[in-house]
Amino acid sequence: MDKVLPNILNILTTPPGNLIVHLVLAFSALANLQAALISRRTSQAAHPNRLIFGLVMLLTGQVILFASSGLAWQELVNPRLFLPPLDRAIVLFSLVWIVWLWIFPNPARLGDLVTGFLNLGIILLFIFTFTSWSATDASIPFNNSWIDLTWELAAMFIVLSGMSILIFSRPVGWEFGLGMLVISLGGLVAHTTLNPVGGNFSGFIRLSQLAAYPLLANLLNRLSLAPASRIEERAAQPVVKQETEQSVPNALERTDSPTVVAAQAAPA
Repeated sequence: MDKVLPNILNILTTPPGNLIVHLVLAFSALANLQAALISRRTSQAAHPNRLIFGLVMLLTGQVILFASSGLAWQELVNPRLFLPPLDRAIVLFSLVWIVWLWIFPNPARLGDLVTGFLNLGIILLFIFTFTSWSATDASIPFNNSWIDLTWELAAMFIVLSGMSILIFSRPVGWEFGLGMLVISLGGLVAHTTLNPVGGNFSGFIRLSQLAAYPLLANLLNRLSLAPASRIEERAAQPVVKQETEQSVPNALERTDSPTVVAAQAAPA
């Protein structure tokens, strides 16, 4: 039994198991994206395109990782130099968009602006850590290095900030979002405290992703919940139209009445 967990973690971080992980996460985002696109036609939600955009970002990150892992498996790119920094960057990138999806279902200029700057910061941090990692001795593993710790601390900051805002704002379905972030935080903490010294990838983080991504489906519940004002507005539209249609014949009837015709025929 003591070897079960290490074997699972090893499968998640080595080919072809790591490719399967990226495929599962990508299909999870793709399935929710497809459901969101279908539900958008009949949805009364105020801003369904924001959900769709966030899911596209998550899918993009996993596609990049899957393609890069496939190239490394075929020895077309150096897996030691390129993949570890990219893996941590996509983890942080995904967490930023997960937090955005749960906290900002409606347009929020400050939230969108902060999210954009965070993505720019991830790109700059990736360039910096990739350059630093390329200059590191090949015998040093990426796990538990100062570069790895930098990415983990940044990810923990995003998760803890997202949890705090979720608990304070409590948007629709915030409980599932909080659960997703708690699972992600557990993977980050386990990687920092329990991960073996060797290796370049985190089995604990990938295991937490596999456990957390199914909760994305609860975001679709927002598409079936519309604000009361929008429901009342849509319900009032047929009534207004019906009243307008009824007022036109009534006006014509009053115009064609004998009294009106006699008054119009009387000499001035």
